Amino acid sequence: MSESTLSCLVIGVVLFIHFGDLGIAAIHIETSPESFNEFLTSQLNITCVADGPSYWANALSTMELGKNGEPPMVVYNSKNIIDGPGMKSNIQTEWHIENDSASSYLRITIQNPGVKDAGTYTCVVYYLDESFEMKKDKAYTNVSVDDNNVSLVVKTLVEKVSSLEKLLERQDRKGYDLRNLIHDEVKKTSGQIKDLGDNLRSQIKLNDDKLRLQIQKENRRSSFMVGNMHTKAVTKGQILKFQRVEQNIGGNFSPDTGLYTAPYDGLYAFHLFGMMDSPFGTGTQTEIELNAANKRLAILLVGHAVGYEQSSVSAVVSLKKGETVKCFVYYISSSNNRLHPFPYTGLTGHLIQSF
Repeated sequence: MSESTLSCLVIGVVLFIHFGDLGIAAIHIETSPESFNEFLTSQLNITCVADGPSYWANALSTMELGKNGEPPMVVYNSKNIIDGPGMKSNIQTEWHIENDSASSYLRITIQNPGVKDAGTYTCVVYYLDESFEMKKDKAYTNVSVDDNNVSLVVKTLVEKVSSLEKLLERQDRKGYDLRNLIHDEVKKTSGQIKDLGDNLRSQIKLNDDKLRLQIQKENRRSSFMVGNMHTKAVTKGQILKFQRVEQNIGGNFSPDTGLYTAPYDGLYAFHLFGMMDSPFGTGTQTEIELNAANKRLAILLVGHAVGYEQSSVSAVVSLKKGETVKCFVYYISSSNNRLHPFPYTGLTGHLIQSF
């Protein structure tokens, strides 16, 4: 597609956000037409559609629209629309938001689409659920070049070659110059047909590879919830092994060693909570360190006075594959201090996003 055609590319965006009694709906993507050809298609619509209510939502955080796993082109964040990192200088956006709308959708309209507009488009919605935990909905669609439409272009070029060959046959032996001209035109047109096929095959393979890699990343899961089996005394320097395993998706936490091993390069979240008491009235001050890759993330401080006291800490950290996370007793005021069992004392963690 020429630069003049690219400069005519216009993308229209309409956003409708709906908060009903049951919250934001799950989403899917529709395309019209489902595939295109840059010679025959004048307009391409890509629409994020709400499937219906699926859960209670307290607040919409972010909506994004991007292509081929690249940074988003358009981002809705905190009631504002901003150009994402993937926005190009020749693309314009329009937006409209109605919080009381009965339905929600996000549409992109591309005028005069070209081969470079083919690929995998992704719509992402981030929101807080009723427990004020960040959730995410995501939908994909693969926009490709229509082989049937391309066949029309190829058929036209083949007919042109056939017509030129027939003209060549009608020339007598004296028309050497015209014969050479027609021969060159036939050769040129045949080369255009081959180049068109090669380019389309390369683009389709590239899009398939990017989609496969993106799906692999989305399917990566790792989370755990563990705790103490019994009330027990602890000593300074002791690693808490948390041998009661409530959940261990991916099998990355070892109750034998008390270590969690990162399965991927990525961003992780951890939450440590504990209850301590001192049955002999000596005070319960105890400090437990949450440690990742031999670096301190946080200190859980439990108790100063006689009796029971509970506390918790949380941390988010970037880890390399193979790095470990552990909890150990950094300080304890008395050997009589005891940690209580799950659910009063424990550790949770999960993979937020792999890199």
